[in-house]
Amino acid sequence: MTHSYLTINVADDLKKQLKVIMNKCLLPFYGALLLMAPLLQAADDGAAQQQLEALQQRVTELEKRLDTLAIPQGQQATRAASAPQSSGHSEVISDWKLLKVGYSYEEVRELLGTPVKITPGLMEFWFYSERDLDGPFVKFIFNQVNSWKAPQAK
Repeated sequence: MTHSYLTINVADDLKKQLKVIMNKCLLPFYGALLLMAPLLQAADDGAAQQQLEALQQRVTELEKRLDTLAIPQGQQATRAASAPQSSGHSEVISDWKLLKVGYSYEEVRELLGTPVKITPGLMEFWFYSERDLDGPFVKFIFNQVNSWKAPQAK
């Protein structure tokens, strides 16, 4: 019987020592981690925000470079001269070749002129002839160019 009593006392002593270790060491450590979690999250959010801003700036710079590459300097005057004067819309094929996915309404209007007909909606169509889908058109989705059909060469 003394043998089993000793085993129980040793086990109880170990449990007490583990509780002391947990109370003095581990619990304060985990408590500190819990208190620091919002600070660590805020630091991560700040870094993510900085990365997002850097990427947005890079995209803006690349778009500007792309715009300068899209229209060579000598063609800018040619394009302005070939823009339609009276009809308000373009069937000049070279203008349509400059059109790009993602262009805004303003960019399309500047490039191709005023459409003959607009069908508004989430998927908006700008028609550049009376033939609707059989003629040249630009399709916008979420206010940006999604696709188009250029006029046919004559």
